[in-house]
Amino acid sequence: MTAAQLADRPLDPGGLSDHPKISSVPDCKEIPVSDPSHLTTNTAGSSSIAPRPGGRPRSFSALLWTLLVLGLAVDVLASTGVLPLAAGIAGGVVALGCIAALVVTRTRRS
Repeated sequence: MTAAQLADRPLDPGGLSDHPKISSVPDCKEIPVSDPSHLTTNTAGSSSIAPRPGGRPRSFSALLWTLLVLGLAVDVLASTGVLPLAAGIAGGVVALGCIAALVVTRTRRS
């Protein structure tokens, strides 16, 4: 093939446009958004996360998960002797509180 013939051919590496699964993929504009209710648009035009129907935003769960991991890390460090026993007890109490709060928030959503 000459360079002119190659330039006239449409770009199709490997003949993918003839493949039935590739050719049937919808355009991004055609894919519906499953649940846009959790997104809101603020005055600046950027979207932010709105509170869930239960009233608490998603960041509350993220905060609980972060505190859970930190509490468990403090508990492990106290168990190995790096931190004092009181810190381990406090870390355990924080971890148990976070677990309970996560269970409560999960059961209220269901």
